[in-house]
Amino acid sequence: MKPDHIKDFSEVNPKEVDYFTENLNWFTELSFKGRLITGENDFFYIFYSGIKYEDGLIATNDETPLTIWAQPINQDEKILLFDERIHGYNATLIEKKKFSDNFDIHQYIDDDGQNSFHVYCWTNSSIDFEDEFEVNLNGEIQILDGSYKSIDYLIKNAFDYIGILLKNSKGLETRIVDMELA
Repeated sequence: MKPDHIKDFSEVNPKEVDYFTENLNWFTELSFKGRLITGENDFFYIFYSGIKYEDGLIATNDETPLTIWAQPINQDEKILLFDERIHGYNATLIEKKKFSDNFDIHQYIDDDGQNSFHVYCWTNSSIDFEDEFEVNLNGEIQILDGSYKSIDYLIKNAFDYIGILLKNSKGLETRIVDMELA
């Protein structure tokens, strides 16, 4: 089930990505997996806030939220792929973290020196919402903003695992996000 904030993803063939092919059983069990495509754009610049480690992964720190955007080549509009302040299980149901509003945004460059990529994303939800939260008479659960959401909404949007993988034009694959959110 595709999270509501990720509109421009299409289905992905696992044979397109070595990481998916090598982990096919895991891949088939994911709630959502897709490839970002907007119009005719299938290569994107990536921008992020957070810390980039030597292995290419991006993570948060105490002051800077983990936030990832994709920008189609030759366009100015950025597509928000993930913001830990508003997406996923913790941000939807558990707690709103406080971060500085003043943080740097960086362009992602991979180990090949490339700055444009095919973008793949996956999420998964393994939460038993009905067991862990109080469900009202309409079958809904109250989230942190005070509104009530259906179980289907929560399965899509309160995911407890997310991954983002980039593949450059030379075929180098780099996982930039691979994290549990619960």
